[in-house]
Amino acid sequence: MDSITRHAASQPQHFIAPDGLSLAVERCGAAAAPVLLFAHGFGQTRQAWRGATHKLAAAGWQCVSFDARGHGDSERVADGRYHLAQFIEDLRALASAQPSPPVLIGASMGGLLGIAVAGDAQRPAPFSALALVDITPRWEAAGVARILDFMRAYPQGFADYDAAAVAVAAYLPQRGGRKGEERLRALLRRGADGRLRWHWDPALLDVVENEG
Repeated sequence: MDSITRHAASQPQHFIAPDGLSLAVERCGAAAAPVLLFAHGFGQTRQAWRGATHKLAAAGWQCVSFDARGHGDSERVADGRYHLAQFIEDLRALASAQPSPPVLIGASMGGLLGIAVAGDAQRPAPFSALALVDITPRWEAAGVARILDFMRAYPQGFADYDAAAVAVAAYLPQRGGRKGEERLRALLRRGADGRLRWHWDPALLDVVENEG
């Protein structure tokens, strides 16, 4: 039984993970079309795929993207303890809930989770193919350290979107220019103190440090 609750097109759907956590899911394209399932990278959200999903939906695919636990609009773990196995089971369950085995497109962390699911010798993968974006089975430790350093760098958050844009542009100078406020809104949330912080649970960093 599909555990996705239907909502208006402008609202995310909600998928209940095996341990009861609610994950935000977005679907576009014809319901009868073959499914592409998109898994984002660490510290990102489903919004990272929006340009691709809209174009591919227009080309005849049904596109499903989601926020991993602790990211974006998905629930955060109450005790702050995240484990890699939970992310793997979330992906397996969501892929299994689709009307037909999807093609999984995984970026960075999403690709690693796909590799883990596909590499399980005890259970067949619930997707028909796996496409990796910006990830390989092996990666350079220095690159991972640079990403984590940036993610830890602003615990106090940002006063406004301009300040966040400056930080991102300094981290990714090769992208050229600053991210616009609209794109940053998908990555940041405003706290009770009025400051903007990344749209993911800081406790997620413990997963990389302890299990990465």
